[in-house]
Amino acid sequence: MPPIEVYSVDFSNANLSPVPNHPWGNMKQGTTNPADHPESFGDSHGLNLSVYRSATTVGPSTNTVYVLPGAGALPVESRLLMRLEFDLPWAQSTYAPLTPPNHHPHGPNTTQAGSPWAVGLGVKFGNENDLPTDKQIAVTCQFNRTLDGVRLNTPGSLQNDPAANLESPLDYANYVPASNNNRFVMEFAFCGFKFSTIGHAVGNGALSIGRNSDQRVFSNAALSFAGAPTSIGALGVALVTAQGVGQIMVRLRTFSISIW
Repeated sequence: MPPIEVYSVDFSNANLSPVPNHPWGNMKQGTTNPADHPESFGDSHGLNLSVYRSATTVGPSTNTVYVLPGAGALPVESRLLMRLEFDLPWAQSTYAPLTPPNHHPHGPNTTQAGSPWAVGLGVKFGNENDLPTDKQIAVTCQFNRTLDGVRLNTPGSLQNDPAANLESPLDYANYVPASNNNRFVMEFAFCGFKFSTIGHAVGNGALSIGRNSDQRVFSNAALSFAGAPTSIGALGVALVTAQGVGQIMVRLRTFSISIW
């Protein structure tokens, strides 16, 4: 049978409430470090997120939006599909408060700022705050100046099978203004069936930018360890850079979860 959508959020005007109301409740915003200026503001089309990582920051910088199903509500041994629409990715070298005048300036942008950085869909133990110690499996859209492009990425996959660039060269001005021709759609199909027996979950990641698309099948054992919880703690979206320096930003449009 096809997956059945059970949770859906339209981020317009910074909305975090699912439609219709769902027992899992609203999505929650979190971060790794409040000192990294995680900021957000809503507009008529979505939720704009930003975070800044300085040259002295230790570890990753994140700005996250997760739904927390609650203990026992969603077993790791589940099949689910997450889908995210987003647009207006941007990176700049210096920090500016995330207000509409400073967001997504026009003109060419080939800065090294933030690179590599990513927008990710993740399934994890824990809560809305991403910590370096969290155990999670993710599919990401990576913006990488070294590779000079945008690509689908499945970090930590057992296959160690990196994808080629979906679009290159990397110039954030190509995504401003936002339109149907440069909207990003990312999907993460997760299967934890028999996870406790085989010790890893399998998944499929997909990314499209306008008419360009890519997908990748993978497996990941990050959620398998002694004493691991049997239910998923949080799932949702992260704006993240682990090594890049500068300010990164994106606008989230819609998010949904379907199950089999």
